[in-house]
Amino acid sequence: MRHHIGSSTSQRHPPNRELFSSIAIQSNLHLNTTPSTQFPPPPNPQQLTLFRAPANMHLMYTLDAAGKRIYTLKKVVGAEVTKSAHPARFSPDDKYSRHRVTLKKRYGLLLTQQKSRVVLGQ
Repeated sequence: MRHHIGSSTSQRHPPNRELFSSIAIQSNLHLNTTPSTQFPPPPNPQQLTLFRAPANMHLMYTLDAAGKRIYTLKKVVGAEVTKSAHPARFSPDDKYSRHRVTLKKRYGLLLTQQKSRVVLGQ
């Protein structure tokens, strides 16, 4: 009966040393035959927070006094919460677009209901 690494039979039977050493020789790995009894000390929890990988960085923006966007990677700038600079995911099979348009009409938020805006560059 052959023992495969990671198989359920390896839990019931002791590992075959010859199999592991042949795998190590074939893959040019050094097989440590003496078990190590010394383990490294556990890490300090404060050190773990210092080396934590950053969360997903998304491009964010705030508006200045002139209404121009100021881009940043921070979620909060000063006391102001930034907004995402990425558009929402679009789906042509949007089930709820009719309801959004109805709500925008009701509260006067459609572009056709707003005052004319000056288009940049014209």
